[in-house]
Amino acid sequence: MMESLKSKILKFGVIGTVITLFLFLFSGIIIIVSLLNIIGNIASKQVEVTSTTNLDGEDPNVQMVKPNALYSNEYLRLVREYVFNSYKNTGKIKGYASLDKVVSNLKNGSSSMEEAYKKEVEDSKNNNTLKPFSMPINMKEATNISSYWSQERGSEYHSGWDISAKAQTSVYAPADNGTVIKVTFPSKTNSGSWNGNTSSCYKMNNEIHIKYNFNGRDYLVVFAHLYPNSAKVKVGDIVKKGQKVAEVGTTGCSTGNHLHIELRLDSDYKKHTDFFKYADLNSTFS
Repeated sequence: MMESLKSKILKFGVIGTVITLFLFLFSGIIIIVSLLNIIGNIASKQVEVTSTTNLDGEDPNVQMVKPNALYSNEYLRLVREYVFNSYKNTGKIKGYASLDKVVSNLKNGSSSMEEAYKKEVEDSKNNNTLKPFSMPINMKEATNISSYWSQERGSEYHSGWDISAKAQTSVYAPADNGTVIKVTFPSKTNSGSWNGNTSSCYKMNNEIHIKYNFNGRDYLVVFAHLYPNSAKVKVGDIVKKGQKVAEVGTTGCSTGNHLHIELRLDSDYKKHTDFFKYADLNSTFS
């Protein structure tokens, strides 16, 4: 009888060990699957295209990529190659692709940022998006494209494009029939202050705002960090395309001479969008 009892205990011990090992194995599989799901979610968020702007307004046509630090250097390199360097070398750009479109193409199978960029350039040839603006600075006088619209900056997003150029390079009205609605030049010296904290200095400083209306929609073009006392227009002036309005400077939150170009939509002007999408990048002034 004792032998039978020992046999049963041994039998149940083996079964218990097997069950315990199975439970451990099953738990391990669940943990691994959960970790893979978490990693997958993180990866998908890295290419998430959202419609949330960096400031106060929202608009389905105003898209930013959040977060986009992962793509920042490569995207800026492509814009410099296809827009800035191409224009400097040939007088004509190879093509422009916005970051949200590039990331969308990456999600849909493009193997690299450059392939995704080229695809959007080709697709945009059949796009009849309104392009009422010319570049407000002679791109052959520019020295670089230093920041792009929607570029991630800590908890904020860059609200415009930065075109580097020498101090006092001319800045022009980008289209006809613009109404100057703001001219403010508080800075009297051409020196910026930037330590990575926008709350420590007045961001835009010397500014000119020009209001346009195309097809019933308001567009506000903003130029910032302008050279002290360089304003050639006043509030209420109606400007013509190519008319000089100011000069490039480095005032406010700025680390060097550049033109900050910003585009806002609709009458409350809280919806920031991509100026390059609405500009004929081959059209510039001398």
